[in-house]
Amino acid sequence: MKFNFIKTNLAKEIKSLAEEMKNYLPEKNIKLVLNTGRLPFIRSDPDRIMQVLRNLINNAKKFSPEGSKVFVAAELKNKMLQFSVNDQGIGVSPDNQKRIFDPFFQAEGTMQRKYQGTGLGLAMLQ
Repeated sequence: MKFNFIKTNLAKEIKSLAEEMKNYLPEKNIKLVLNTGRLPFIRSDPDRIMQVLRNLINNAKKFSPEGSKVFVAAELKNKMLQFSVNDQGIGVSPDNQKRIFDPFFQAEGTMQRKYQGTGLGLAMLQ
């Protein structure tokens, strides 16, 4: 994977991503709630960071009930940026949390699968 590190305003990038994500599953009427505050400019690859956040937000919206909220946050903690995506969905068991970045892994059983997908969205983040 190639990276293109540039001086980046990630708060601006996250806001732009949230606007883009409004069009994903609009029928579920899920509200994205952002909490980025003031973030420092950093050298990063904003495309890769937004790719990670996009996949996490996609999953959050996909597995959340209609009319719920998805919370996206970024904050400076101990000289590092910490990102989080939280939803009001079905959750992932502690055993399955260890495997969510494995290629083709999907937490729900294949016989009663309700949601579509290949299980590759989070695996590419490694």
